[in-house]
Amino acid sequence: MRFVFNNFILDSEQRVLWKEGEAVPVSPKVFETLELLVMNEGRIVSKQEFMKALWPDSFVEDGNLTQNIFILRKLLGTSEEGRSYIETFSRRGYRFAGTIRREDVPLEGETSAPARAVFEEGNSDSTSLPGLVDDLASPIEAQVSSPAAGHRMTKPLLLVFITAFIFLLVAGSGLALRWKTRIRVGAYRRITNDGRTKDLLNTPSILVPVGNALYFTEVIGDQSILAQVSAEGGEIAYGMAPSPRVHVVGFQQGSPGTLLFGANWPIDANQPLLGQDISSATGSPVFNLRAQDASWSPDGGKLAYSQLGNVFVRSSDGKTIQVATVRGLAYWPRWSPDGSRLRFSESYQGFHDRLWEVDSAGGGLHQLFADQADSDHVCCGSWTKSGRAFVYLSVQTSNSKIRIRTEDGGIGSRWTQQSLDLSAAPLDRWIAPLPGPDGKHLFAIGEQLHGRLVRIDPATRRPEPFIGGISAEGVSFSPDHESIVWTAYPEGTLWRSRSDGSGRVQLTQAPLVARFPHWSPDGSTIVFTAASPGSDWQLYTVPANGGEVKVLVPESRGQGVASWSPDGKALAFGHLLDPAEARKQPLDIEIFHLEDRSSTPIPGSKGLWTARWSPDGRYLSAVTEDNQTLRLYDMQKGLWSDLAHSNINDVVWSPDSKSLFFDTNLGSDPALYRVRLSDRKLELWATLKDLRRAGFFAPWLGMAPDGSPILLEDVSIQELYSIALNLP
Repeated sequence: MRFVFNNFILDSEQRVLWKEGEAVPVSPKVFETLELLVMNEGRIVSKQEFMKALWPDSFVEDGNLTQNIFILRKLLGTSEEGRSYIETFSRRGYRFAGTIRREDVPLEGETSAPARAVFEEGNSDSTSLPGLVDDLASPIEAQVSSPAAGHRMTKPLLLVFITAFIFLLVAGSGLALRWKTRIRVGAYRRITNDGRTKDLLNTPSILVPVGNALYFTEVIGDQSILAQVSAEGGEIAYGMAPSPRVHVVGFQQGSPGTLLFGANWPIDANQPLLGQDISSATGSPVFNLRAQDASWSPDGGKLAYSQLGNVFVRSSDGKTIQVATVRGLAYWPRWSPDGSRLRFSESYQGFHDRLWEVDSAGGGLHQLFADQADSDHVCCGSWTKSGRAFVYLSVQTSNSKIRIRTEDGGIGSRWTQQSLDLSAAPLDRWIAPLPGPDGKHLFAIGEQLHGRLVRIDPATRRPEPFIGGISAEGVSFSPDHESIVWTAYPEGTLWRSRSDGSGRVQLTQAPLVARFPHWSPDGSTIVFTAASPGSDWQLYTVPANGGEVKVLVPESRGQGVASWSPDGKALAFGHLLDPAEARKQPLDIEIFHLEDRSSTPIPGSKGLWTARWSPDGRYLSAVTEDNQTLRLYDMQKGLWSDLAHSNINDVVWSPDSKSLFFDTNLGSDPALYRVRLSDRKLELWATLKDLRRAGFFAPWLGMAPDGSPILLEDVSIQELYSIALNLP
């Protein structure tokens, strides 16, 4: 039976959802959820019915069903009447609201329109291959058989024809074989379902295969947890990582084998590289190296590892050579199957990524895919086991896709090379693609990005939804508190609205990514930090009512958050901390004067960033480069003093300028602190231990007009997926 609604066809026999003739990738449980809804058109399907039909032999939480409904609503969009296809009836269930036409499945031997579309696009099976070989060989056979018709051929000429025939036959067979192993995409299947975060404070997630298991890092609070799941799916097994803030990056074959753990970049790029026996929970340094990422060569004789912007190779004899140096942070080093080459990723300027290749001996460093439009937004690549294809990510601000590119050479490569993109829809993006060793599967983390704005209630010190729980960060209130400006998370576009979130007006457009907006004291202008593909983070301004977006003060290094002086005549700002670039360009804080457009560095501000001007203009706060000390600058006396020593993530002033709030977001017990200027007493204001946080660079902290801290809660979903593929 086929169920047709709008431009969708749900084929219950083939277990495929089609949209405008193309197959839509959905997991089996999501498909079954939709199937149950459309089969009960017009009737409310209770949650109990869903649970019994979808998970008959296991106990799962209601959140699994809620997540399936969320995915379907995002995938299906709205009907022609502008309504959601799926209606919610509180405490009862869900109902499919679209108009459905039911069709019988074609008889055996017939081909439906969607199936024909797939066949025409080259996704058929290999039954047509003999015809391809026959077509290549038939002209030669006709010429060789012609002497039997009375035309005698000399031996040399006959030898030429026979040689040509054999050559073309071999070439045709090679083309046919390579065509047979072309990339084909099958079903998507979710293999985890625990809802936990699978990266550690902006450190890229990595999947590590060991036999039929996948190892990865999960996070509880800020504690690394080693997780393991079967490649077929099932229950996740948990164990302790060898250090609180490391992530699993690789595996060394052996008996029983050793897992590799790299450093968490934003916290400690000099964390020792650790090895942990797969059968125990104890770790030990690997060759006393400090690295954020590493991988063993296929033969296990060499270790490639990255330290900030450098890539090294260490041989089994202890010899170490530096094979590459890049501007940003180097990560994700991966060996070619023959061990002759390395490819690695580079992260720079906060949200740009590039792919590089270098000989394992240190020669021939060059950027990969430099001619592609997204060359500054590609990362995380690995070869398939055969070496005939390369799998990597094309990453944008709020979405990504997996790209598979074949690398065959030789005869016929011009016609047989392929490039295939796997969109994350209906998810937002893919993370950590991993070609399966069997060549039949690709594993990846699928993510749905979403945040919920919350306010920490001063009385209960607990979070509660704020401004309708919009997915926004960098919220700044106008001087009269009637309007707000914010950055949409994760899209990165700048918006203005009334203080309740209504009457929204978009102020910036993609591909510009805007962050940390602040309203001028007279309410006329918004200043914010932004970047576009290939550019540094710079300060921009835009009229509060909308208009031309302008660069404030061009500079050759990334600029951080700007805050206004009370009279609106100056701005204070620092620079962005890039672990690799900071070694070349020390941080400092500047005052930019709008009248003559001149900048003045604050004396004694070297090594400081995260500048925040107090609302009364008397003080300027800043944080040391290691995020361990909060400092205060007296604008009248021109003196710096220390306010607090702690792990500091972000800082905001209270509206009355009498105290500062900051959040730690680090360690096993992240918390929100307040320090009063009157007695400089540090107070634990609220625990954030059970609150997942979101933000573009790091978890964001803001302030409401009533003095309540506001945060962005992370309600994103990250799960592991298996994608059936025919990989070369």
